[in-house]
Amino acid sequence: MEHKKAIQEMCNSDFLLLVIPDTEKNEGIVTGKLFEYIRSMTKIILIGPESSDAANIIKETSAGMCFGYEDIEPIEKYLLQKESSKNSNFETYSRKYSTMLLAKILQDVTFENK
Repeated sequence: MEHKKAIQEMCNSDFLLLVIPDTEKNEGIVTGKLFEYIRSMTKIILIGPESSDAANIIKETSAGMCFGYEDIEPIEKYLLQKESSKNSNFETYSRKYSTMLLAKILQDVTFENK
């Protein structure tokens, strides 16, 4: 599926699933897909380490819920829930914001070396 169509499908979905592999040292896995999911404003279901970097980003942005690998009943309850909070703080993870931060760092480094 072309990327533009995939983004459309994300935005039109009720939930998006992100699974962090059950492997050693998986707490630091943060996929690019996570940021597309957050920006789609569709609720994310993350299955993986609940203390992972990806889980922390989801919690910080109110973009969904994080569940352990065996959390079948809590996932089911979440799927059936009628109300959920709106995504927030997602701008912090936008390309525009990241580029602005990088530009500031480069500018600071450049002026420090003069």
